[in-house]
Amino acid sequence: MSRVYIFDASALVKRYFQEKGTDVVDKLFDEVQQGKAQMVILSLSYLETIYIMVREIRVIKNRSRIVHRQFRSGIASGSPLSEFPRLAEAELRAYVEPLLSHSKEQSIIESSVQLISDFSINPNDALTLAWVLDFVRENPQLNVSLVASDKELVKVARKKGVEVIDPEESVQQE
Repeated sequence: MSRVYIFDASALVKRYFQEKGTDVVDKLFDEVQQGKAQMVILSLSYLETIYIMVREIRVIKNRSRIVHRQFRSGIASGSPLSEFPRLAEAELRAYVEPLLSHSKEQSIIESSVQLISDFSINPNDALTLAWVLDFVRENPQLNVSLVASDKELVKVARKKGVEVIDPEESVQQE
């Protein structure tokens, strides 16, 4: 059975900033790069990750966040911090899937509205989870995990029966 990791922005940012769970995310990326698993990044999560990086650059300039080792070499070689979102974009672009295809748009939105009503989660999390649930339903032959650290998304995804890898929890268990 093929392994598929669907990354939420809450986990993706750990690839670019050293924080709790970064090592777990790096291991999952290594599995993908070695051909042991596939990665899916929804366009919404991709955009949110780039947004978080741009926002955090202001904080990094004040040195209150530690840049992940992958980008420390860029700082040492003189690359401006403003280049980091483009570096992430180049790494992630190949894995990005559209959030909504025209044929599925209505059903994904309806499922999202139901998730918001039932669990009071934010629209981004509802869209992500609705897409994941649809993907799992259509691909029962795949071993699918949502990779996320957003506590509300993790909680609701588990209630809906989705396998979740929370990089922050994995660190606590080690």
